[in-house]
Amino acid sequence: MAGGLPGDPHVIDKIQQTHGEVVYSYHEAYSSTVGNDFELSMIQEGLRGVVRIPSGTAHALDSQFFPIPVMGKTGTTNNYRDALFVGSTFGPNGITVAVRIGFDDNRSLGVKETGALAALPVFREIMLKVYQEKLAGPAPQFPAEMEENIDAYLREISRRGMWQDQ
Repeated sequence: MAGGLPGDPHVIDKIQQTHGEVVYSYHEAYSSTVGNDFELSMIQEGLRGVVRIPSGTAHALDSQFFPIPVMGKTGTTNNYRDALFVGSTFGPNGITVAVRIGFDDNRSLGVKETGALAALPVFREIMLKVYQEKLAGPAPQFPAEMEENIDAYLREISRRGMWQDQ
């Protein structure tokens, strides 16, 4: 689950009649007994950084053309056999989507077919559709402190001119 708490996957969240009466609604009991909040926050900030930092493999998701705040991680297996991207919006109302592109017979996708180039665009289209069609409610925002930490890092890197080596 995007909020760092275990959850049961489900397909149908709510069934509503045309006049608004809710016939069925999925309710999940949340447990806060998972790990340390500080550790979870650091992992989420790192995954958010993959999107926000210009040299991050998922930086393509940090633009005016993709208005949904997300965190995530790209991946590519040996010899470009699989291209992966797993991303989430934030918190208990966030959603997580995992994309794997690859052949069942273990063939290579081809040189340069990485998670960022092959799987991330699929994730992008799924998330845009989910939030444009309001299938998951409004996209949750990341905590201001997390965004401020990343902003401070970006200012420091810019000040040192470290992007020039990228």
